[in-house]
Amino acid sequence: MALGFNYGGEGGSSDIQPRIEYNAKSGRFHAPERRQDGDQWITTKPEIPLPWAAVWDFSDFEVGHIRFAGGIVDFRMVKFGEPMPARPGDKDEQGRPYYRSGVRIKTYCQSLGVRVFSQTSAAALAQIDSIHTLYEAEKARHPGELPVVTVKGVQLQNGGQQSNYAPLLEITKWVPRPAALGGQANGATQPAATAAPAPTQPVEETVPPPANPVNANPATAENEFV
Repeated sequence: MALGFNYGGEGGSSDIQPRIEYNAKSGRFHAPERRQDGDQWITTKPEIPLPWAAVWDFSDFEVGHIRFAGGIVDFRMVKFGEPMPARPGDKDEQGRPYYRSGVRIKTYCQSLGVRVFSQTSAAALAQIDSIHTLYEAEKARHPGELPVVTVKGVQLQNGGQQSNYAPLLEITKWVPRPAALGGQANGATQPAATAAPAPTQPVEETVPPPANPVNANPATAENEFV
């Protein structure tokens, strides 16, 4: 448990940049898209089929506490390795903390571009913790490279009052840092991608997980990283 979190009884996710959503209740990933229609912003949420792969920039990994409740979006984050910030004491009417332990990391693949993946689900955090520990152990052997993390599927985890799906993560290869994440292209450092307007809060619902998620072939998700 290298991230220092208590994985009991927390859930939910959000971000204010172009992002990847993971709903632990349904075991599904989405890539929200936001467009303006007159004076209104319209958000659609196409599902990301499993398996899928992306470069995860663990060198810019953040941990801390996230709130997306009561009409407030707030991140109290620090770079991994810095002292964990104190969690604000704000609570809802049932006495549950608004701020949940969470992580935030930039990801990149050609089909989705640069997106931020932030997560507070206990089922997901435990898997991210394990992958991050592996990254820390292997990064010295891969200078100038970042890991390609493949989401192979999801696995049901039965809890006390509710059950969630944990994403099954694996580092399937290492690649040079993409230009979109500040890597070198033609000898020049590329600027960071511009953030999109803040998307709306996802609506979570309990639905069956994707069909045969564990038995899917992850190799098809990595074609752009060959």
